[in-house]
Amino acid sequence: MKTCIKCGETKCTSEFYPKKSSKDGFRTECKDCIKLYQKLRYKNPATKILIKKYQEGEKYQSYRKQYTATNEYKSRQEFLRQDPRRKAKAKEYRLSERGKEVHLKSHAKYCLNNPEKRKAKDAIHAEVRYGRLAKASTFPCVKCGKKASEYHHCFGYEPKDWLKVIPLCRQCHVDSHKLSA
Repeated sequence: MKTCIKCGETKCTSEFYPKKSSKDGFRTECKDCIKLYQKLRYKNPATKILIKKYQEGEKYQSYRKQYTATNEYKSRQEFLRQDPRRKAKAKEYRLSERGKEVHLKSHAKYCLNNPEKRKAKDAIHAEVRYGRLAKASTFPCVKCGKKASEYHHCFGYEPKDWLKVIPLCRQCHVDSHKLSA
């Protein structure tokens, strides 16, 4: 049990965000108080103006240009995806029972939401299985020339276009979907 310094209520420690530098390992304000503070802070017109001025400022813009030009990672999310410790944890999670369960649920949800994509992918798998279409790995990537790992439905997912595919490596395939979104 811990008492919040903002509202004065005594709550369970699960109601407080962790903070490594504090003695007990938790922040002094409860989660509800922090959420309320953040909500009010961003609703305040003065705060919005300050944030906008900062982001439109010359110093900030020049920093962003310099950062994106010199860094291979364009976003924090991309940086974190490449972190070897995160990759190891993600792999460990995927192999755990919980990870497998979550993956199956999300895959089932994807299949329900995208039946035309699922059918198109199944058609390609059937063609490869029966030997009417070579595996994608036997071809070079159409975009970068590396070894291809999967097929891309570049003409859409209509039944007439199911077999109109091009071989791509994983990165080019992800990039092509980002461009089309």
